[in-house]
Amino acid sequence: MAKSADRLFHLTVAAFAGVLTVLSTITAWEQHQPGRFRQWLGHLPQPAWLQGWNALPPHAPATPSGETSPSGTAATDHATHSANTASPLAAPASPRPQNDLAQIRIINRGASAATVEHVRNLIQQNNLPGLVSGVLNEHLRGPVQLYLAQTAGEYKSVLASLGVSPEDAARFTRDTGGFTQDSTVVVPLYQNTTDPDLVNTLAHELTHVYLNQNVGDLPSWIDEGLAVYVGMSAQRKVQDPVAYEGYAKQAAEDVISAAAQGKLVPLTADESAVLSGGQPYDLELQDWMAVADLIRTHGSASVHRFLQAVAGGTSAGAAFRNAFGEDEATLNRSLENLLTQAAKASDHGVDVTVVIDSGYTGELQVLQHGSQLWRGIAAAQGRHRITVLPDGSIVADLRLTSKTQDSQPADAQTLYIDLDPAHSLTYQGQRVDDCGFAIDVHHGIYAFVNSWVTTAKGKSTYLDTPSLFGVHIVQVQDRAPSPLEWLWTSSGAQ
Repeated sequence: MAKSADRLFHLTVAAFAGVLTVLSTITAWEQHQPGRFRQWLGHLPQPAWLQGWNALPPHAPATPSGETSPSGTAATDHATHSANTASPLAAPASPRPQNDLAQIRIINRGASAATVEHVRNLIQQNNLPGLVSGVLNEHLRGPVQLYLAQTAGEYKSVLASLGVSPEDAARFTRDTGGFTQDSTVVVPLYQNTTDPDLVNTLAHELTHVYLNQNVGDLPSWIDEGLAVYVGMSAQRKVQDPVAYEGYAKQAAEDVISAAAQGKLVPLTADESAVLSGGQPYDLELQDWMAVADLIRTHGSASVHRFLQAVAGGTSAGAAFRNAFGEDEATLNRSLENLLTQAAKASDHGVDVTVVIDSGYTGELQVLQHGSQLWRGIAAAQGRHRITVLPDGSIVADLRLTSKTQDSQPADAQTLYIDLDPAHSLTYQGQRVDDCGFAIDVHHGIYAFVNSWVTTAKGKSTYLDTPSLFGVHIVQVQDRAPSPLEWLWTSSGAQ
């Protein structure tokens, strides 16, 4: 069984890891030295009010469609850049508007009319303002300017108009999924190419706006942690459940790996230590974990009390202790303990549940990580559970067939499930040479990454949905739950 597509998949995973590392370096200043960063931004010129905004109509949102778009990459990091220049008491005393949707004005920078309408529909149909409001217990106090930048040049141009330096603007156009300053949001569409990506970024950036308008200055880890939490909650609404869980697991694995290497950066770490060099992981993901743990342990009402106290002038430290009954150092120790436990977890294998349509005939070929032995399974219509043990052996309610030695070196971190059809398949008019599913394995956690199709001409296409030619992965369940299992099975459910 050839693995040419699998090698290309590895480039995708390597790129994902590289993006996380670069993002952690770029956002380190704003992430862990917010006071100095915001003081600098406070002296920058603010954008003029623009004419011709497209306001979202104030009618009630529709039921989420649940549709997703195919992706050409394994995963896209949702790290964004936020700048809050408001003071804790800067929120106006005027009555709040009844409809937050009507406050969001779309400003088009190069996108087609159809794209603008699609973004508008995503915001409305998934009720993103309602999602943010539900988590924070706050409403918008004024208009939101939402720029849609189609290209890197347009993204850079909008950032420049907001007072961002040319050097920072150049970096942000390469590495950030979105940018927020006060009540202005910039979303680069070329960095958000699927509906799950885009919905995540929109909800993430709107969270920054709600906090800017209602609360003001917050510890950066709480500000970013809440934004990532809400963004992940929004992504979960529109993405295939297996694909979402795989994305969330991979995000968690990035921080777990840092714990395994002894490289965790505490939430309350000294600023000079944080800024001394690049970080080995995306700090926003750790912030997300911390906020999710607070909500899991203390409930959303405690978050509301904390935000209201800070908005009223209470120091963040005192408000935190009053709302959660612990200080940040205690939370940090608890989270570090969970991450350390997760890093030490053993691999017990995985249960993969598949649904096979009547139109697919042939076999499935399974290659466990660290192995060069493909194990065949005869396909049959219906729902089936395939247990893959750490040594590669298989237990299933399907007939096991041949075993094939692979000539390529073993892959230590990926479980592959290939389709071996009885008849030739075609994709976009081309004969299919190889296709299947890739499942990442780290610290006993099995995470769906993507599906791939390689045609006879050697072109590989990667999809973010776990369905190919009538074979659907509907569950990827670790046989031994991770101490962080709650993070991807329940976190973000509203």
